[in-house]
Amino acid sequence: MFDNISFLPPPELLCTDPHAAAPDADMEDVEDITLEAYPSYDLRELADVTDDQAYRRWMVDSQRKNNSLMRRILHLVTGG
Repeated sequence: MFDNISFLPPPELLCTDPHAAAPDADMEDVEDITLEAYPSYDLRELADVTDDQAYRRWMVDSQRKNNSLMRRILHLVTGG
């Protein structure tokens, strides 16, 4: 009975080519949304000349911080 129902967003929200690159129009106004109150989420800049071990340590560190942030967000969203 209701097998052909589909919900489409308004046409102005649809993009013409979903595989096209994102437009650069608003890329100039990039803002940092990292909170100053949580310095533990501040990832240090990775130097250009690093070895593979340093890069892996940096990636593991960033993943841990990301997981911690996601747990905090999930805790806030679920309320407990």
